[in-house]
Parts: sequence; structure tokens; C-alpha cells
Amino acid sequence: MGKMEERSWIELYDLDEKDVNHIKNMISELILSKGNLIEVYGENKYVDEFEEKIRKKFGRKYSLAFTSGTSSINALFFALKEIFGKGKVIFSSLNWVSCITPCLHYGFIPVFLDIDDNFCINLDQLKEYLANNDDVIAIYLSYIFGYGDRIEKIKKIASEYCVKVIEDISQVIGLKYDDKYYGQFGDYVVSSLSLGKNLTSGEGGFLMTNDEDVYEYASLYTAFNKKPKSAIRKTNIKYLFYRTGLVNRTRMSPFHAVIALVLLDKLDEIVRKRSKIYKKALNEIEEDLEVVRAYKDLASGYRVVIYIKNEDLLNKKSKFVEFLNSNMEIEFDIPRTSLLIPYLPTFRLSKYIYGVECEFLNLENFEKITPRIFVIVGWPFYDKILDGIDLKNILEIYKSEQFDKYCRNYLANFEASLRKKANEDGIDKIVVGAVVEYKGKVLLLKRVESEFYGGIHELPSGNVEEGETLFDTLIREVKEETNLEVEKIKGYIDYFDYLSRKGKKKRQFNFVVEAKGTIKLSEEHSDYVLLDVVKYYRNYHLLNVTESVRGILNKYFTFDYKLL
Repeated sequence: MGKMEERSWIELYDLDEKDVNHIKNMISELILSKGNLIEVYGENKYVDEFEEKIRKKFGRKYSLAFTSGTSSINALFFALKEIFGKGKVIFSSLNWVSCITPCLHYGFIPVFLDIDDNFCINLDQLKEYLANNDDVIAIYLSYIFGYGDRIEKIKKIASEYCVKVIEDISQVIGLKYDDKYYGQFGDYVVSSLSLGKNLTSGEGGFLMTNDEDVYEYASLYTAFNKKPKSAIRKTNIKYLFYRTGLVNRTRMSPFHAVIALVLLDKLDEIVRKRSKIYKKALNEIEEDLEVVRAYKDLASGYRVVIYIKNEDLLNKKSKFVEFLNSNMEIEFDIPRTSLLIPYLPTFRLSKYIYGVECEFLNLENFEKITPRIFVIVGWPFYDKILDGIDLKNILEIYKSEQFDKYCRNYLANFEASLRKKANEDGIDKIVVGAVVEYKGKVLLLKRVESEFYGGIHELPSGNVEEGETLFDTLIREVKEETNLEVEKIKGYIDYFDYLSRKGKKKRQFNFVVEAKGTIKLSEEHSDYVLLDVVKYYRNYHLLNVTESVRGILNKYFTFDYKLL
């Protein structure tokens, strides 16, 4: 985030001189005091204080502070593994990676459900799934982008089917539903405290619950000896393990606790201010764009989600977001990781990595909505958005002559930058290659044995002829080698260099394209293969491809490419 360099996090969290001095005094006490207050293993005066204050604020019996939000989630699933052994956990398809990987790590099966138009979990699908599956142990609510969910209805459904509710309040911490905080409804609560959240410790996280068994097991995840010893009942069998702990040493450091303590006192004030961003966007964004409405308009301002209604603008989405970032003082983003959860290799290949296979239900609404959205990044631009930025400018920029010109020249300018770099690197000949998306899979061609690099599988590719653009060649080569028509040039992946048969330095620029038609191979190729990520993974070492092509495919299947 290059735009945030001009301001410190102290300014961005509205800390005054009194707050800063309080932090300085506590840190000085840690450094100068006798004993081992600066160690995780030590007395942890400020960590204990933070745990006490956070649990009281949310009306919980127990809390544990961790080095990260991910550690708190791991500790929870470690505890649930000890208690339940196995089972399924329901997630929204719109999610975050580290909410789900701990579930897999401890052997639970993630089940991905669709979303509704408010980004809430699909309640009809939820009820139907629970009615037909008695091995679900929990529903995990991530409140992604800082949008609240239908917690009262979810709690009622969960109670009916004796299923636990996990609230991950990382992106809604401090936000209230019917005068109760999110985090006061679920059986278990986890949160990240990373920079940008309404409550931060710089880096950190916490777990809260009223369940003593979960608390005791999770304490064995924090450290060894002192914390588990104080947390676990002396009459409990888990007490046998307090000296060693059972997994990691992941308790929050006292330095991070100091920051969290000061900001915890300011949390309600911070949320009141940041939540105004969502309401400002509702009032100022209209016509071809609309704000995705949060349930009951409960949104923390962490991100404001914009839905594109206009088809022309949809086709220019990535260019539009780039242009906005160059022409406005705030930041916009296409949050690809959150929008790609159901497609990422980690979850599609979980059977081979974790020995647990994810379940994906019908994600029709997810697939309809997510390609059309981008977000206003609340952090770290709260003040700018509230005090001076007119969000109506977003639509005015789309309609401007400057943006129209930017789009007209976009591919030409992008090609010029690629050619310039190739010229500087002494490249003799430019080649283009295509990762062709065809009927939901990727097309690889097998070269005839008598050809240069005979027998290998390769991407459709060819030399750029004089007078051709890279994109002219891309379309022509796909047609000549496969008989397919390129419908869309989606993105640019990367390049690789190699030597021709005559020793010339060649550079192959590789793009992602969508194509349709009937495959008919040229004389250069004898066969083809269609791959999805599962087939690619299972045949990774059997595919006869160069390391360069393998690198391009790896980047493609992890969505590591620039959208065009």
C-alpha cells in the first residue's frame, strides 16, 4: 500500500499524546523491570491484563491471547479435535484462507456453502445440509469484508441441530448487532489483531469461549508450564501435560499486548468512525455501480464492496481499478484470494495434501456476484474518505474521456513495456504463448517426435511476425495450432527465455485466453491433453513439459497473473 506511507499507525488509530505516553511507559516498564516480563514464558503482566479486559468486554468466561489470528484458529481446532475427534465444519464460500487451513490440518472436513446478496451464508442451503448430515460439528462465520451476518437466525438453526457456532470477528470487531457485539453470540470466538483491524496489536490474535474444556486444551497450544498450569484444573487429565504443552509456543508477546490494551479502550470510538464509510458509500455511489448492502446495514468499514451493474464496465474492471488507484487518493482492490477460495489448489487438492476432501455445494450466487465486485479499502484511508473524498467521483472517472483513452491504449502500452524490457535484455526474437481455457480446463499440445523439442507437451505458441502485435499473434497462433477462436484475453502470466535451434535468444510472453470451437491440431502436434488442477497435480511428474512451462502452469493454477 504505497499510499499509506505518509502517515503512521498512531495517526491512523487517532492516538493522542496521552495514549502514546501510556504505551511508552508500559514498554519502559517491560524493558527496565527485573525478572522476565519481556518473555512469553514469563509473568506476562500485560498479556494477562489484555486477556482479562477482552473477555469482560465480550462477556466471556475465558480468553487466550496469541501471536496471530491464525494461531488462535489453530488452537481452537486443536481443542475441537481433542473433544469431537472428527466431523464437518460449514464455511461460507466467501472467506479467508487461514480460517480454513487449520480446519483441514486437524482433520475436519470443510463444507463450502453459497452466499446471498448481502454476503451472508445461504440459510436455505444451511438448513437443508444440516437436515441431511448429522456429522457437522460447527458453523464458521468469517464476516468477510467487515459485513455482518444473520447471526440470530444462524444461532437458531445451529441450536436446532446441536451444532456449535464459531465467530471469527477479525473484520467486525467492535461492531454491534441489536446492542450486542459480534463475538457475543457464538460458542467460540477467534480474531486477528493484525494492523488495519479495528483493534490491533500490530500482530496478534485471541480466542474466547465459555467452554472450559476448549479453554484448557487451547492453553496447551499457547506455551508450556506457567500458562497451562494456571489455566487447567488440577483434577483434569490435561494437567499432566502442562509442563511441556502439546503443540506450540504461540502466546502473545507483552509488547504487542501493550498496544492492544491502549486501543481496546478506544475500540467503540474507532468503530463508530469507521462504520460511517459504508453509509457514506451508500449515499454517494449509484447508477452503474452500487454498494453491496450489508445485512441490516451492519458493516465495519473495513472494506466497502462495490457491485458493477454495467456490462461495459465489467469488461474493463481490472483497468478501472488500476485507473482509480492512479487518480484518487484512496485505494481500491480486487480481493482475489477471498473471491477465489473455492478454486484455490489448497482446497481443491486437500484430499492429497491433508487426507481430507473439501465439499463444495452449489455456489451459483457466489459465481454470479463475485466476478462483478471490487472494494474500497477502508484501512488506512478512513480520514480521507470521511473528510474530503467524494465517492461520486468513482462513476465520473468511469465516464471520463481520460479513462476511455486509457482503455483504448492499455494493451498497446502494456505491450510496449514488455518489448522495451526484452530489447534491454538483448532478446533476438519474441514469442507468445497461450494458456488456453477451454471448457473449464487448460489445453496442452504434444509436439510430434520429429519436431524441435519433439514429444514434449507445450502451450500453443509462436513467433511474433513483423508488423504484428503480441495480441494479433496470440489469436493467430491459437487458431493455427488448435482451430479454436480466442474470445477473450484475460491476463498476462510471465515470460521465460530460451535458445532457438540456431542459438538465438528468444523470449516467450505467456497470456491467459478463453477460447471456443472444436479442437483440430496442426501438423506440428500429434495429440493434446486437457487439465484441471486435480489432473495437473496428480500427473505433475508424468507430464513431459519443460521447467519453464511448468512454472507458467503453476502460476496459472494459483491465479498468480495480471488481469488485463
